[in-house]
Amino acid sequence: RRSVLNLRTSIGEAESLGTAIGNVARHLSESSGIPIRVRLDEQPTRLRPEVEAELFRIAQEAINNAVKHARATSIDVRCQVYAPEAVITVTDDGVGMQSARADSYGLKIMRERARLIGAELVVRDNASRGLTVSVSVKMPRTTVGADPTATSDEEIT
Repeated sequence: RRSVLNLRTSIGEAESLGTAIGNVARHLSESSGIPIRVRLDEQPTRLRPEVEAELFRIAQEAINNAVKHARATSIDVRCQVYAPEAVITVTDDGVGMQSARADSYGLKIMRERARLIGAELVVRDNASRGLTVSVSVKMPRTTVGADPTATSDEEIT
């Protein structure tokens, strides 16, 4: 059952990104016995499908890593989606960042997935204990006059 769940790579049209992440967290919590708390803060407007898919996979990998490697006793997931922006944060109370194994590609793949959609991935050890993985998709902030080809609703006469 766990292997089949891990193969899941897409989000259904009827479920939101947060719901999909919540389902993964619930299944992993049930199979591992580790409590995983998920907090969702979503607007009904959806992200582009390819962005949702990559964010889902990054969150899935971060939760899987916390379950498999962190020796965590609890995991918190926060999913905020205000399309076209989103922030997903996975925090555990485990052992923190460990030396990478030679056969370990999870973090590298998460970074590549983030880069593909123009997201920022931040991985940091927590001061007391554990690890936080955060991925965010933000709209680029532009300044007036920065892009002469930019358009607006304002008519210039």
